[in-house]
This record gives sequence, structure tokens and C-alpha cells, in this order.
Amino acid sequence: MKNCLLIDSSFACIPIVEALKRNYQVFTVGNKMTAYYAAECPKNHFKMNYSEFDEIKSIINKNGVLASIPGCTDVSLEVFGKLDLEFGAAILDVSTKAAFQAFCLKVGLNVPKTYSLDQVNAFPVIVKPDDSFSGQGITVVNDKSQMKKAVENAIIHSDSNRYIIQEYLDGQLYSVSAFKTANGSMQSFLVEEHCNQHEYSVDESFLVDNKQIWSSQVDQLLTKAYAGLPNKIKFLHFQFILSNNRIYPIELMLRCPGDLYGLLVQHSTGMDYGALYAESFGLLDAVESRDSILKKVKRLTLKVSPSAVVPDIFLPHNALEFHRTLPVGHINTSALPVRYAVLFLECENLSHNPNDLNIKLNINRQNTI
Repeated sequence: MKNCLLIDSSFACIPIVEALKRNYQVFTVGNKMTAYYAAECPKNHFKMNYSEFDEIKSIINKNGVLASIPGCTDVSLEVFGKLDLEFGAAILDVSTKAAFQAFCLKVGLNVPKTYSLDQVNAFPVIVKPDDSFSGQGITVVNDKSQMKKAVENAIIHSDSNRYIIQEYLDGQLYSVSAFKTANGSMQSFLVEEHCNQHEYSVDESFLVDNKQIWSSQVDQLLTKAYAGLPNKIKFLHFQFILSNNRIYPIELMLRCPGDLYGLLVQHSTGMDYGALYAESFGLLDAVESRDSILKKVKRLTLKVSPSAVVPDIFLPHNALEFHRTLPVGHINTSALPVRYAVLFLECENLSHNPNDLNIKLNINRQNTI
């Protein structure tokens, strides 16, 4: 069996690991021995800071690793880009918000208007760090008196001390994962997303039918993005806002998203997202495609508030799968709500319902939410 390196080991990689294990001995890297695959197969896990590229190269050489694949973090993707320089150049084209804006304009995609600080004369606008994640450092500004504080907040949360100012768009948040096959056809999955506990952090999501009145715009989005990237890029993950039936892309990732996004697709459609992802990097053979959504499944990212203690939880009867990510008793020292578990629910009807997050801690498995 050939050796493969997954540049990650977090719980979000579960679908990828399970797919790779069919054809490979999988090695993982990460700084926690309690991470998903590290705990399951410690002899194949290297405890390390995997941003250290020289150490990654050493692991590859010493263990006869023939193939590598990024996991579900930006650092993982960045390191993979150093192993594959053509891929790395593509990553740089979309890795920051400013670079992504330039990429979209180059390939002819709609983008929110961008302003320099002295150009802002209409409100609201949104101020963001150029290179942050999880909604950190973002402020919606409604008048000029708030700008200075918003810019300072964005700079604090930016490793590069850069920020971007854009028009604020009111609309529905979606994401789409797309996989391009060797013959040029595409398989895509469209997900509706909601931010309930924090304005810029998704905690509720479910698949929707690709046949929307605006779905042709999704096809154009993917087609134009693929055309602007090297042919070897087979996987894309966009997040976009639908405002007045017009799509505005806000982020493009060339890696698997986190929070068990792949399992949501798998539970909802029967498609093996992890295998499709591995195939897009040339690690597995072609995966059979399907068109229909088989089950109505919702993914909930359960969070704990700042300064609160992670509670225990008893699952409702319609819980399909549950993954805890923090131990009971853990105190959230972050300034933001942090994930402590991901829950999949099998629903009769799929619709946005923030009350689904209000799971009572004393519920037993025979009751419903």
C-alpha cells in the first residue's frame, strides 16, 4: 500500500481520511495527539507545527510518501502550495481579500465595490482584515464617526496589518463546492448558510436544490473561476452572497472547508465528498456522480460563549451524527463564541430555524428539540 500525507489531522478531515484509507497508508501532521486521526492511529501521526515546511519535507522523504493533500486549514493549503509551486501560485491569487477581488475582476465576476479610506462617502460599508478568518476583526460601519475604530479593529486582527473596505450587501449567504472531472464536467453542491450566534461565523447549514432561478449564475461563477486558474485545479469552494437575485462572491478556497462540511454533503446526497476531494488531487479514481438530494439533513455548529464553560449535551431523537470538539469543562477564553460540537439532524423540512441551536442540556435521547 502506498504512503500518503494529509497535511492536517483535525476532526474536519474525517471524510478525507476515510476515503484515503481505502488506497493508502495515511500519515497526518498536527500539534495535538488528541486530534481525530492522531488519536485513532498515533503511529502514523507526527506531532508538530506543520507550518514548518522543512519538517514536512523531511517526513515525506523519510517515510516514502508518494502523494500529499491539503486538509481543512489555510496553513495546510499554504504548505501544500510550497510542495506544488504551480498550485502555490494559484493559492496566492485568491488567498487574501484584496487578491481575491483582483482575481474576480480579472475573470469577470461580480464583486462588492471596494473603497480606499478617503473614498468612503456612502454607508453602510463593511471593514475587514485582509487576511483573517472566522469573522474576526469585521465591522459594519454606518457613519463616518465609526470608521477609525473599525479600521483599527481590522488591523489588529490582520497578520499583515492590512484591511479592506467594501460596500455592505444585504442578502442570503451560500457556499458551493465544485469538482471538475477529467472530461471537464462538474459536480457541485449548493449549501445555504446562516450565522446565528455570531454575525460572521456560520453555525447552521443545509443543502438546497441546484435548480434555483439564479442557478445559472452559480454555473457561470464556477466556469469563470476555473478558466482563470491552472488546469490542475479541480476543486473549488466559493462562499457568496445572493442579493437581489445577483451573486456576489466573497471568498474562494482551494481546500476542503472545515466543520465537517463534507459529511453534510455525504449525509444529504449519498455522495462521498472526501473521495471526490481526494480524486480532485489525483489520489483516487473517478467517483460515481449522482444528482438528487436523498435526505433532508441540517448541520449545526454548537458553540460556547466567551467566558462560559463547555456543557455536556444529550442528543435529540433526530440526531444523525454528533462530533464533540472540546472536552466538558473547557472554558472559552476567546472573545468570540467557539465551536464545541457539530451535530447533524435528520429533518422533515429544511428551513432556517435558529431555535434548532437551543438544545436543552437536560434533554434525553427520546425527546425532540
